[in-house]
Amino acid sequence: MFFWGIALVTLIILLAKKIIQPKTLLDKIGIVTATPLLCVVAVGLIMTFNDSATSEWYFNKDNHRYKVLTFDYRETGNRKRIEYYKSSDTVNISDPFVNIDKWLKDSTWIYFSKSGDTTKIIKYKDDLQIK
Repeated sequence: MFFWGIALVTLIILLAKKIIQPKTLLDKIGIVTATPLLCVVAVGLIMTFNDSATSEWYFNKDNHRYKVLTFDYRETGNRKRIEYYKSSDTVNISDPFVNIDKWLKDSTWIYFSKSGDTTKIIKYKDDLQIK
């Protein structure tokens, strides 16, 4: 960030004192890409569309490993949705923390609005939606 700040200030000074005079469209594109603006916009877009779990919880039940993922809204911090998964393979009691290759949608998935109200509830059993 410090480097980008120095580079941006230097570029503004060079443009203001007319030391750098972009004439063509290619020159102007080169100046924009020389600033951190393009990188900041790209990171912002990635963060906007990136939906990562804020909480992850595992437990064993009925010879299966279960995974609960919780997602939150960034702006409000309220719950966005809760997802439940079940391992496709059974878990051995002697090795309960074995790596699971395939997870199946299971149980009741709950979706919330930004204000925290329940907007949608979907029930799954072994990766199939139950009506």
